[in-house]
Amino acid sequence: MATGSAPLPAAAAPCSRCGAATNGRFCAECGAPAGAARCRRCDSALSASARYCHRCGAPADSGARPSAWRGNALPWGIAITCGLLLVAVLATNRFAEKAPAAAAGGPTPGGAPFAGGGDARGGGRPPDISSMSPKDAADRLFDRVMRLKEEGKLDSIRFFAPMALTATASVQPADADVRFHLGAIALATQDTAMAGMARAQADTILAGRGTHLLGLILGAQASALTGNRTAQKQFEQRLVAASAKELALPLDEYLQHRPVIDDALRTARSAP
Repeated sequence: MATGSAPLPAAAAPCSRCGAATNGRFCAECGAPAGAARCRRCDSALSASARYCHRCGAPADSGARPSAWRGNALPWGIAITCGLLLVAVLATNRFAEKAPAAAAGGPTPGGAPFAGGGDARGGGRPPDISSMSPKDAADRLFDRVMRLKEEGKLDSIRFFAPMALTATASVQPADADVRFHLGAIALATQDTAMAGMARAQADTILAGRGTHLLGLILGAQASALTGNRTAQKQFEQRLVAASAKELALPLDEYLQHRPVIDDALRTARSAP
């Protein structure tokens, strides 16, 4: 090499999870963290395949800076971390139960979320979010989970939910729309243990505006998931009572989620 010549760029390292060449912080194929990473909360060293910090439990690939977990974000940040761990455990157990289906092309035995690069339990490959902003990545994953919900693909929802929750939790500021997305993703898993996360987001939204329709919808749906019919009915009554005035407001989240709001109102009005 001639003296003074520019050094050659480092060769792209293979992803420790799917083997694809990658030189960014995340694999463009499967979304796994690439290279030697450090925890954004406590700065502990993480292995390339780590999904959670071994020291503090924070998601390894959230991309959230330490300040995002402090101040008024701390309570729901802790709830999200606990929820992510719970989803991962529940998903692992459920997929392990389906081991016999692997021989027929079904889920991989014992496969946890993000294991391998496969077909994401019938929901398609994880979207390439490596070059997206945190908001765009979160919206992309939220849309994927909601589409899978419409298609009734529960295994695929549980595969994508941890990734979608982690991406959404990294979006700041955590406004009503972000909190609604977190609650809706948690409820889409249909695990009753996740209803607490959805209810926490509902309570936070309603603490800021007691008639916010998205908060009332999350509260009603979280109550329905746990079988609390009394609380569900109370939220539905508040939803119907507030709907006219709230829908007259020029709130972006109402425009974006109008089909969800209309469906929730139909459900509330038809309830005995």
